[in-house]
Amino acid sequence: MIDTVVIESPYVDREVVEKVTKACIKRYAVVCETGRIQYEFTSGTLTNSYDNRISIQIRDNKWQKDTGELTPCKVETDTYIRVECSVHKQMLGHNIYGGTSDFQIACKWLIKRLEKLLDCALPNYEDWLVYKIDKTQAYDLGCENVVKSWFRHMNNCEYSRRAGQIQRYGDTGLYIPGSSTTLKFYHKGTEFWKHDRKNLKNILQYYELNELQEIANKLLRVEVSIKVRKLKYDFKKIPQVKDITPAYLETMYDNEVEKILKGFKGDVKMVRKSEDVCRILYSMYSDSLAGALYGTWMKLSAHGEKFVKETMKDRTFYYHKKKIIDAGCHWNGADIVVIDEEYPADFAPVRTDKHIYDVVHPDVLVEIEKIIKVA
Repeated sequence: MIDTVVIESPYVDREVVEKVTKACIKRYAVVCETGRIQYEFTSGTLTNSYDNRISIQIRDNKWQKDTGELTPCKVETDTYIRVECSVHKQMLGHNIYGGTSDFQIACKWLIKRLEKLLDCALPNYEDWLVYKIDKTQAYDLGCENVVKSWFRHMNNCEYSRRAGQIQRYGDTGLYIPGSSTTLKFYHKGTEFWKHDRKNLKNILQYYELNELQEIANKLLRVEVSIKVRKLKYDFKKIPQVKDITPAYLETMYDNEVEKILKGFKGDVKMVRKSEDVCRILYSMYSDSLAGALYGTWMKLSAHGEKFVKETMKDRTFYYHKKKIIDAGCHWNGADIVVIDEEYPADFAPVRTDKHIYDVVHPDVLVEIEKIIKVA
């Protein structure tokens, strides 16, 4: 699903500037009968991915690096606008489930909505520049305890190029920041209770809130945030909306998630039980190599990669790790550590997993149908 996006328009005329300025002063619109905030603008940046406002900024300068120069400088330009928001939340009011995975459709819907709210024509959505995309996926693990069990099993996980940067939030979340991409794994129920529920309590009936909470409690949510540095590297320029395809976003999601899961690939079920690991390693390698690999696997399971790497030569560490993964074995969630019986041993948050929760909400289907019909 597509969540938060940051896009910049081509240059716009004075009428658009005046409309945007007026909208940002007005800030928000309320449906008087219900007290519901229909939309809310801000001229600043959004607080976080849970922010349900639309950030719309008027800009007349850009950072530019001249040929041969190492340091970029700010130069004046014609006026353009930058938009940041969760398209998912603008469509549904929440981002628990049901959003579209089509980035171009999402941007087209967003621009058409802004045109209606601002009462002015905006540049064609295809020509807007893309500075950030949050590609997300949810997995239904049945209940809150199972989701939290998965996080406890990931206590020893590492990100090979971001050693020491993983931020752990007990049994509810993992956050791996980076300059080109950021990864988030979190229990949607906890996040919904902390942030979105209070924003929706004046909009929905109590039973409706509880229904959403029940759905969120079952979900493990994975979010891959693709930043402009990565986009520029992949496309050799800042891409336009028309350049971003579903295949590109799916590949990005798969590659980034695999880095943290170390070897989970598609439908492959990774072996974690010590007896099975021992049997497989001895069936694939010589007795001496299998014994060494099994010892490394035991240490990885108990202590994690960072500790084991410090106790081995780099060449041996990476060689052993590759051989273990090639054999279809893994140490995260192994029975060397305390595990919960509820944890689904065959689960990995990849797009081919049977627990994937990618239902599109009927209201989103209606909105998409409207957009498709627009010439």
